[in-house]
Amino acid sequence: MVTGMVFFLFGGMLAMLIRSQLALPDQDFMSPDIYNQVTTMHGTVMMFLFAIPILEGLAIYMIPKMIGARDLVCPV
Repeated sequence: MVTGMVFFLFGGMLAMLIRSQLALPDQDFMSPDIYNQVTTMHGTVMMFLFAIPILEGLAIYMIPKMIGARDLVCPV
């Protein structure tokens, strides 16, 4: 889960780059190609490197507690 939080910070920095480009009209902070790459990277990082690992980590922690099991059958 620590790695997921590191990727959350990285995705947040990418979001700040996107917002800084959109803050003022006619801003040349990034070229349109770089802007598209940063937007795509932000979406990929937030979904595949943050959201899915965090949800999986929470599920591995919470589901055995919710069903009253002592441990997972096949811990990964």
